[in-house]
Amino acid sequence: MLNLAFKPVLVVDDDEVFGTALSRWLLELGYQAVVAPTAQAAIHALTSRSDFALVMLDLGLPDIPGHALLHQLTTQGFDAPVIVVSATEDVSDVVRAWRSHAADFLAKPFGIEDLANAIARVTRPKAARVRAPRARSETPAAPASAPSGGSRPADVAPVSPDDSAEPQAAAPVWTDRPLLDLLNHAIRGGSIEIPVVDPAVANLQQFLTRSDYTMQEVADAVGRDGALASGVLRIANSAQFARGGAVTSLAEACSRLGALRVVGIALEVAVRNQFTLSEEPYRTIMGAVWRNAAATALLAEGLGRALGRADADDLYLAGLLHNLGEIVCVKLLADADGSGLPLPDRAAMWAEVTEIHERFGRAVAMRWKLPEHLVKIIGHHHRPARTPENSDDRRRRLLVVGAWSLAVENGFAYFPEHAGAESRRYLTTLGVKSQAVDKLVAEIPSWKL
Repeated sequence: MLNLAFKPVLVVDDDEVFGTALSRWLLELGYQAVVAPTAQAAIHALTSRSDFALVMLDLGLPDIPGHALLHQLTTQGFDAPVIVVSATEDVSDVVRAWRSHAADFLAKPFGIEDLANAIARVTRPKAARVRAPRARSETPAAPASAPSGGSRPADVAPVSPDDSAEPQAAAPVWTDRPLLDLLNHAIRGGSIEIPVVDPAVANLQQFLTRSDYTMQEVADAVGRDGALASGVLRIANSAQFARGGAVTSLAEACSRLGALRVVGIALEVAVRNQFTLSEEPYRTIMGAVWRNAAATALLAEGLGRALGRADADDLYLAGLLHNLGEIVCVKLLADADGSGLPLPDRAAMWAEVTEIHERFGRAVAMRWKLPEHLVKIIGHHHRPARTPENSDDRRRRLLVVGAWSLAVENGFAYFPEHAGAESRRYLTTLGVKSQAVDKLVAEIPSWKL
């Protein structure tokens, strides 16, 4: 008998042993499996009821090809997201599933953690609603000006996002940073959380600190996650990377683009998947933040090559991840909004994000155990770090900020406050010639970011 406390998931697979194991895992994750051994049974189930949370689809079905069923499900009005599950080792199957709008791809064999992460990526549940924080009078706390001199009230302990203290239930006391106070209070109280590292990102971290890896190791690591594999191939074949015909395998992508570049693209796909939002205005803002990140990465790499730097691929990564703080802030704001927390005025909120994003980015970069040079860029790109900054760190930081400013000036802005970027000031300091900048800018219209 179906337990109505669990959301139903349609499992389309004729392997009885696998279906039993998958049903048990789904039950542990709070879902009830409804197994359909054929495509016809799946269609009957989907037309009989409309409350399936998602569909788990194996490609090897006995009656019709799984790809044909996938195309039917994603083009004929069925709303449930489809996770393709297959033992195939052919990357073309992954690409074909992606082109048919599969929400995710899991390669057999996989574990319950892989399943949980895939479900989280495709369902993206909104944060649970909680009571908005109240002052002791039980009325919404109004923003209060800081005491003269900019110091905080004596009874307010400043909270850092990477503070390891236990959550506290005390009511927030607003200062001149209402957004920071709200986020800190919500993080301390447990109603929103600093994002943990996605397993897909953790799987790629080794290549950021090792120098003895092979291209095949990178291809194998990326290929273990269907979403990463399809994303890398999609980006590798886009206008900004395509060179001399289609890239049809991860090994070819590593050979043609370089292993570190493939790692960077895979990180972009993994982090972007983790921070996908569905509610407006956060969905549109997050999309604009990512377009800026992709443009900044390409510009940073191009500027590095123009300067004759040997770390151009590493600059691509630095440009891609430097605004991790904005990404985290937008995600936390979406969670806070979904939880019913009282947000400040939207214009003031975006203005404050530009002031506080570095500390949140640094907190996540450290939690994810990213390499020190990336932590520095993410946490201190607009100003030097508190620790001494050597000349190479300074040049890398200025180059990334210059690339970001150049991206903003060419239409990749995401907050109104970005209109006044001055890229030439940074790039002139670095010795980048105007001709090199103009050449890069001329390429931007061909990029599909």
